[in-house]
Amino acid sequence: MQADKVIQSYVIHNYGNLVTPSEAKFDQQSKTWVAELKADYPRIIRDDLKPKERILKFLALRQLGEVRLTEDLRVSEATTRDECINKVDTLLTRWRQVAEEIIVSASASQLAKIGMVKDTLNPIVMIISNFLRKSKETITFDEIETEPRRHRMMQYFNFLAHIKLLEPTSKGFQYSPLFAQMRQSSPNSEEFKNAVVGYILKNYYTTIKGVFAISRFEPFVHMDSCYYIPALQAEEMLAKKEDSLIDQYSDWYGGASQMRLRSILDELVRVEVLKRENDFYYGQDTVWNDMLSLKDRLPAELMPLRV
Repeated sequence: MQADKVIQSYVIHNYGNLVTPSEAKFDQQSKTWVAELKADYPRIIRDDLKPKERILKFLALRQLGEVRLTEDLRVSEATTRDECINKVDTLLTRWRQVAEEIIVSASASQLAKIGMVKDTLNPIVMIISNFLRKSKETITFDEIETEPRRHRMMQYFNFLAHIKLLEPTSKGFQYSPLFAQMRQSSPNSEEFKNAVVGYILKNYYTTIKGVFAISRFEPFVHMDSCYYIPALQAEEMLAKKEDSLIDQYSDWYGGASQMRLRSILDELVRVEVLKRENDFYYGQDTVWNDMLSLKDRLPAELMPLRV
């Protein structure tokens, strides 16, 4: 079809080789030929143990824009190159965020053992610790009112009630049957705190990321993702050198102290999110298997959200 040839030529000259048009369709209302812009975006993944080999995977990006032709096949309207690039970047970021949520869910129990994670969620840990005292069944509103940041503290109590770990009463908050059940499974106090923090990370990471300031422990999640996102894309565990992971971190999340990132890698190894053999980092089997069970959450196609 002549309209397809005209649009194809326009797309190659204005958007490059990655973006392609769909088959042109004639819109009777506007009397124009219209084609959607899309891309099968290539992702090149490398295993540092096999530096000469590469794994090529594609992400299907759709509805990046459109090109319209008049009836006499002249371009009348087209998404700009910058708009198209912005949509590609937005969709790639969204895919990475979904992958990150899967990674946090699968490694939540291990991440909960990191001191910085518990420090960041200290109000929750503090509430849990108070309920672990003998005969402490209720924290009253009067007690919460004495807190220096009582409004913020009330947010944490309401959040814990919302996720069914606490129950509101006329006097304050009491622990729930779920809290008691988890306590029975983890009689050691420190293990119980880890279990609660892990439960929250596993099931409510997006919520606490949006509501509470958790930026202090996000570098642990991001470094975790720098290993496992490429592995999820490749659909196999990879061997990665320290420098490769640090470079990936800088590319996705911006520059950071290399000393800090190395210490984060050490922590991830200590809590068994990753393992290190000689100069290479690998995934942990239990964490990896949990990720594979959640992999179906990753969208097969990505398209802009409708407003």
